[in-house]
Amino acid sequence: MQLNDFITDVNRLNSVDELKQLYLEFLEDYGYTSFTLGKLTHQSIDEKNDNFDIMANYPEEWLQRYKAQEYVLHDPVYQLATTNFHPFSWKEITDRRLKTEVRLIMDEATDFGLHSGLGFPVILPGRVRFGLAISSAEPAARIDNDAVSVLDYATKHLTTTYLNIAGFNSSIPPNLLSVREREVLLRVAQGLTKQDIAEKIGVSYSSIKRYCESIFRKLDVNNLPSAVAVALRNDYINY
Repeated sequence: MQLNDFITDVNRLNSVDELKQLYLEFLEDYGYTSFTLGKLTHQSIDEKNDNFDIMANYPEEWLQRYKAQEYVLHDPVYQLATTNFHPFSWKEITDRRLKTEVRLIMDEATDFGLHSGLGFPVILPGRVRFGLAISSAEPAARIDNDAVSVLDYATKHLTTTYLNIAGFNSSIPPNLLSVREREVLLRVAQGLTKQDIAEKIGVSYSSIKRYCESIFRKLDVNNLPSAVAVALRNDYINY
């Protein structure tokens, strides 16, 4: 199936089951037989486990074991998907010197027919991050640049279409930031420094630093300009 045909066919679907089946048919041309789509923007283990397989056809026995053993804490595919911005192959991971618990996860996966694969990070507006892993029962699935590029486009289209069909809320929750955190961001957007903000709202400079650190964590950013941009885009602040 050509990429254009896949995109056209996906656009006509309104069922998650049909979407899942069409994607599997598309993957087969590249030697892949299974996949899992997960939302990765979470903090707790329970949230990570619950959202690891929002749409998947991985073997149920493997999913149950994966969650029971809390492999999400050590799974190198999951971990790389949370930090990477580009597709990657499992071979890139297994070629490294891995810790024992990490090597164990990759070795056990093969017992459930997950021998080789690719990982695709998908970052949506608001820096909400999803990850999709595809795998093959055989080690000969395609990992060449042409195949990865096509699969990357298909994966992004699959993810956004799934979210629309399933009514999955991919935006940042409107109550994610506290009132004080919103106030700090508004002051930053107005051009005030951290010291200015501390004096303006009557708190210590160290308190402002803690507010900023909390904002960075919640919005998945690492500087104030990015935090302001995300906040404006999600209507957290207006000025």
